[in-house]
Amino acid sequence: MKKLSKILAALLIAFTLVLSVGCSNSEHSYWGVVKHETSSGDVLTFSVVLKLNKTNNKNVKEVWVNIDDLDDSEVEFTHVFGYSATSLSSNKATSKVSKETAANADGWVRLVLTGSSGYGHDYVRISVTQTMHINEIVLVDIEDKVIPTTIASYSEKASEKAGNEWTAEEYNAKIEEDGLENTVLNAIDEQSKFVLETVRSLYDAANSSASESTSSSNS
Repeated sequence: MKKLSKILAALLIAFTLVLSVGCSNSEHSYWGVVKHETSSGDVLTFSVVLKLNKTNNKNVKEVWVNIDDLDDSEVEFTHVFGYSATSLSSNKATSKVSKETAANADGWVRLVLTGSSGYGHDYVRISVTQTMHINEIVLVDIEDKVIPTTIASYSEKASEKAGNEWTAEEYNAKIEEDGLENTVLNAIDEQSKFVLETVRSLYDAANSSASESTSSSNS
């Protein structure tokens, strides 16, 4: 009965989230990432550098990413903060979440922040290599408020030096010239719909369910 109550509660939260946040619904815009292996066997890394448009010196407390249509059983993100768009080196970290847990959280993944990695910086680079839809990226400050962001640059690289990198202006021109769809611009276009308390509740419930499943399988 206790487990049924948790499931019903999670379903109610999910329904509320779709209404209030609306990021994982396929009708909404997304950044479509497709895994690509070069002729030399290297896998491309797709990276977006976001500028934090802070009106004060509030630090980053949480980074949330909403995903769906993941090809693999586990999603992996890397992120690194910095003081400029070209100097990002503060506490690089990797976050991994199972596809099932992310799905149970309506697609929300919270990236792991190490130490004071989000303190005082003005830029963050978020990178992926896997096939998925990234519906939204949201940064939250120490007062639990969304930090508005804009795209500083975007890159597709097989290594730190080999590949393509564009400034925001250059990539906007490329989108228009090539008629690109489902671009990285869609990853920050619905931040105003983000409801932190709802997302946290759904995420915590999904992780609690995952922990219970692990405990049951080991017993």
